[in-house]
Amino acid sequence: MFIEIAGNMGYNQAVGKGRGPFRHNLEELADLLEVIRAAAAARGYAVEELERVRTEKAARRGGFERKLYLREVFEK
Repeated sequence: MFIEIAGNMGYNQAVGKGRGPFRHNLEELADLLEVIRAAAAARGYAVEELERVRTEKAARRGGFERKLYLREVFEK
């Protein structure tokens, strides 16, 4: 699912966010956000705390702006 959503982000911006067939992707992303918020709350974390940790980690290790993600780790 991530690859499909990430692959469509550039085109979605070109045709206009939230219009046409890409509206479904926006709704799917909203669903994912709800799941993440519920999981955080179930573990006793506030959304603000989750966002703070996300921001710190992105600053330290980079984010997904370039649509790159780790697929495999090789240990020595």
